Amino acid sequence: TTEVFVPKNEDVPEAIIDFPERLNCSNPSIFLDAFDSNVPPDTDILWSTSDGNFINDTTILDPEVDSAGVYRLILVNRTTGCSDTAEVTVEGSFVRPVADLQDTLVLNCQTELIRLELESVDAQTEILWTTPTGSVEDSISLRISEPGIYTVDLWHRESECGSADTIQILDDRAYPTADLNVPEVLNCDRDTVELSAALQTSNPNVSFNWLDGQGNILTNEEEWPVSQPGWYFFNAVNADNACVYRDSVRVRIDTLRPDVSVGDS
Repeated sequence: TTEVFVPKNEDVPEAIIDFPERLNCSNPSIFLDAFDSNVPPDTDILWSTSDGNFINDTTILDPEVDSAGVYRLILVNRTTGCSDTAEVTVEGSFVRPVADLQDTLVLNCQTELIRLELESVDAQTEILWTTPTGSVEDSISLRISEPGIYTVDLWHRESECGSADTIQILDDRAYPTADLNVPEVLNCDRDTVELSAALQTSNPNVSFNWLDGQGNILTNEEEWPVSQPGWYFFNAVNADNACVYRDSVRVRIDTLRPDVSVGDS
């Protein structure tokens, strides 16, 4: 058996493209690498793509691209007419998670708990909530009962894209208050006493009333006469935030007549 050594024809181009990096928010553009190719003198270099995008010269071995797609390299030797072709697929993801919170929300006596929930967040998204106390949570929703600034940071593991947003939670849980006078005692000489309340607010949206022990509304005046002993209740409601002030007074009665007896003389 005779072995014949055939030397490599250095004038024949050979197109070789290294495996490319992945496009994402951390790598919005990459360089294709064809430096391992055999490029004889008088060889034209031409890159092309039907679904990608070049952002610089396409006649060099390391063009820059910024879009996923299939990229083709053609090497043509003008002297010999020999050519070679190679293709590479560039993959990429620019999925950007959306952190879209309202600017402000308000806690009050009607809304004592606010639930923030993220929408359109996939399983590849890491979530990090930061509360005013500095604590962090990684759930898709957050239950809030205290005011302050809340921040959410989102990070997509595949695309390495992130976003963040903040929301301010305001506190409107101001209760109306009133000073109730202790009523006098009903007795044989005093068959009515006056309930009296001094409301400690100038808010016109605060309404109030007196109720008897059975919960029946007696009046919406600050002062009201009563002739029966027992407990009486005063309620004040702030219509702006649904906060309610409650207090009570007790009307007592003393009708015990003195025991007057006349002895024998």
